[in-house]
Amino acid sequence: MGLQPYTQYEVRVQCGLSNILNGGPERTLKTNPSQPRNLAYDNVQPESFLVLWDEPAMKNGPIDFYTVSVSRTSDGSGFTSKRLLQGLSTPFVDLTAYTNYTVEVTAFNTEGGQELPSPPAQEIVRTTEDAPSRPLNVKCRQQEDSCLVGWDRPEQANGIIRSFKVYYTAYPRPGTGLSVEADILNSGATVVDGSQEWYSFSKSDLASFSDFRFQVSATTTTEGANSTEAVGSCTTNAAVPDKPEKPVEPNDKGNPVTESTFIMRLAPVSQRNGPISCFEVTVVRLSDYDVISDVDPDVLYHPDMLGSFQDAHDTVGTPYVALVLAGHELSKARDITIGSSGTSECGSNDSGRRRRQTTRRHEGENGPLTPSTKYTAFIRAYAVLEDGTEEYVTSDLLQPVYTVNAQADNPAVIAVVCVLVTLIIIALVACGVGLIWRKKGRARNNNRPELERTAIKMDNVEYEVNLREGGMAYTVYEDVGLPSWALRWEILWKNLVVDDKVLGQGNFGEVRSGTVNIGGKRTKTAIKILKGQASETDRKDFLEEFRTMTNIGYHPNVVSLLGACQNGDVLYVALEFLPNGDLRSYLRTARSQSESDEGALSSNQLIKFALDVAKGMKHLSMSGVIHRDLAARNILLGERLVAKVSDFGLSRGEDIYVQTSMRRVPTRWLAIESLLDCTYTTQSDMRHTIRNHCHQGPGRSADGRIPHD
Repeated sequence: MGLQPYTQYEVRVQCGLSNILNGGPERTLKTNPSQPRNLAYDNVQPESFLVLWDEPAMKNGPIDFYTVSVSRTSDGSGFTSKRLLQGLSTPFVDLTAYTNYTVEVTAFNTEGGQELPSPPAQEIVRTTEDAPSRPLNVKCRQQEDSCLVGWDRPEQANGIIRSFKVYYTAYPRPGTGLSVEADILNSGATVVDGSQEWYSFSKSDLASFSDFRFQVSATTTTEGANSTEAVGSCTTNAAVPDKPEKPVEPNDKGNPVTESTFIMRLAPVSQRNGPISCFEVTVVRLSDYDVISDVDPDVLYHPDMLGSFQDAHDTVGTPYVALVLAGHELSKARDITIGSSGTSECGSNDSGRRRRQTTRRHEGENGPLTPSTKYTAFIRAYAVLEDGTEEYVTSDLLQPVYTVNAQADNPAVIAVVCVLVTLIIIALVACGVGLIWRKKGRARNNNRPELERTAIKMDNVEYEVNLREGGMAYTVYEDVGLPSWALRWEILWKNLVVDDKVLGQGNFGEVRSGTVNIGGKRTKTAIKILKGQASETDRKDFLEEFRTMTNIGYHPNVVSLLGACQNGDVLYVALEFLPNGDLRSYLRTARSQSESDEGALSSNQLIKFALDVAKGMKHLSMSGVIHRDLAARNILLGERLVAKVSDFGLSRGEDIYVQTSMRRVPTRWLAIESLLDCTYTTQSDMRHTIRNHCHQGPGRSADGRIPHD
């Protein structure tokens, strides 16, 4: 009849012209309401959300209640229903994370005991991700070079697993004197992609000498709070110790230095990388001119170069082991006295190589030091590895220490001084008598008839003039190796790389660029090579040059010797590489630039060259070496244009040398006594030095030559 449900109507009845009868108000019955409106959800969590809606547009009577149900969309499981007599929202809890749920809301009217439902409003809601459960079956498998950790995926992912986190915890192995509690500094974690179910740790990336335990957790958008510990552990081997701190002089001692001893302090050395077998305290006697600021003790004082205490006492620059300590003796700082006498030893290995194979004992002799002498020292820590080999690591050098002067009132010292003074006086008297006798002999010779002489023309030959006739024989040599005196400088052929680039060449040899591996470090070097067709005389001269360099020692203004290698019939001598060439070429280049106004050398720079050369020659003189060939071409320039004396092919390790061989010599720079008598001294070297300095300064011709006066 078109009436609205649940609506009150007033009924009036009139029959014809009769009066209207009022029947009183009447209400229509309730009917089914329309669908609830605006179904939505809010505050969605991994295990809960809130359902909201609005009343139906057509209630068709007061809504008596609502039913709200939730079930898993995939299979309808987990069904939950609520009956609400009031309100337009309700929460649902205890749900499963990252799961789709179907939500239905139905409005109900009741009439005459009958429930009249609306069409249900429906929506799908997904709970958010949550932390996954623990990974399953986590295991660790030890391999030779790695630790392999594997696992199965969690039973409850609670979302998309984006990554796994593998935790590793280090526990120091017994034998280091350290606590076996977890080493936090060497523990950590690594993140693995969620698609993986294993991860391999390289042992080289893990702390040495440790037992490692592993745990694994999974991560969705939320990291899992729970992790699973792996079954099994993984062990890393011992490694070379950490580099010790350099020794220092203690500042809290009243008198740390005497005429024959000095005290130095050793910092503690950790055995975290594995047990340290021995410490060697090595001492080096220096000359007054030695500079150690840029010295690498593993190069200049390699274990192969160690001598005895007596060797070091006799030869400046020879390192010796003064004191040996066991590995546990430096668990804390310790003061030691160098020169206090006594010997020490501890067990370890035999060779001087960085990696050793055979077992021996380290020994030290802490003999008394020389008064008024410059010393340095360093410490080496040795560790025996799992395979039985031994490795070492070396500290930096102690700042030089000078022992004090000997006491002048010592009777023995006074006696020695008196004897020396007496001997010097006798020697001076003998020299005076000899000079007088020699002058008389020359006077007698001057009265003799003059013999025909052959004039030697001093022409512009740059380097050499033959003073005596001599032939060159060609010989093929067998590989006899280095002589015994050179074995401490030996470089294995596999540690030497000779490039094709020729830096310079002479009559019987050449210099090539290359690299040398010393103590695990690759160093650029200039390699001097004796050619195969060189004569026996050339070979002897080359060996003599090599031998001279082994006796010179280190000085910042002398080219350093790195070592030598005999391979086949060729001798290779590795020298310090100096990138700026020789002084003669440098000066000529500078002069040509000056003439074109492109930069001349300053007086200060020329004076610095002269001072560098003078320092180097003074060191040679102190070492008892006569150079005989000091010219600008034999001065090489290093970094920051530091000048260094080189080319010891004509050098002799004597105070006075009289030439009797048929060697060719450079006449242009010779002193008069060398030309006339073939006599060479450090004084004749001084003339070379002065001539070289003049070559740098004013008075030179356009081509760089100066008058030979």
